[in-house]
Amino acid sequence: QVTTIHTFYTNSEGYLITPEKLPYGDYTLVEVQAPYGYVLDSTPIPFTITQENSSTDTGVTVVKVKARDMAQKGVIEITKTGEVFASVNENEGIYSPVYETQNLANAVFQIYAAEDITTLDGTVRVQQGELVDEITTGENGIAKSKQLYLGKYTVIENTAPNGYVNSNEQYDVELTYAGQNVSVTNTDLSVYNERQRVTVSLKKVLEEN
Repeated sequence: QVTTIHTFYTNSEGYLITPEKLPYGDYTLVEVQAPYGYVLDSTPIPFTITQENSSTDTGVTVVKVKARDMAQKGVIEITKTGEVFASVNENEGIYSPVYETQNLANAVFQIYAAEDITTLDGTVRVQQGELVDEITTGENGIAKSKQLYLGKYTVIENTAPNGYVNSNEQYDVELTYAGQNVSVTNTDLSVYNERQRVTVSLKKVLEEN
């Protein structure tokens, strides 16, 4: 028969001591609530309290049980779009090009940390201004970053596809906590580029006589 004894909470230093003594026997520790920013690991951790483990001074058995949680991470997904020549429209002998907005390949983006990226245990994972990834859109116009720690990032378009204008704009992106049951969260960013245009100047010269 399985009996739930109690629910305990770790303190600010990440550990807990049961307030009451437990009788000798077999027990299982199960995490039911992960700390903010971390992924729940509900894998049962068995431990046994026996007289052989008791302290010779106090006669109290002290059993140390360690449980690890993984910090949640996120992926930045960038979709690059722009006008693409699709067809020609004819009206009374005048032909005009027709453009459609489509996804664009070969756009290169760099992702920087916009702040010190720090996990709840106080560890600085990435320093502010550090380049964390460089990604290129594929044929579907989409590029995905590697898994990054939660926090604020800056996305800069380093290279625009051929025939398009690189606006050199910076985009603010934040990977936020999606709950303890999500291992990897996702944040979308859409970037639109203007196509390059040309101005044609025509000068008509008439020859007399």
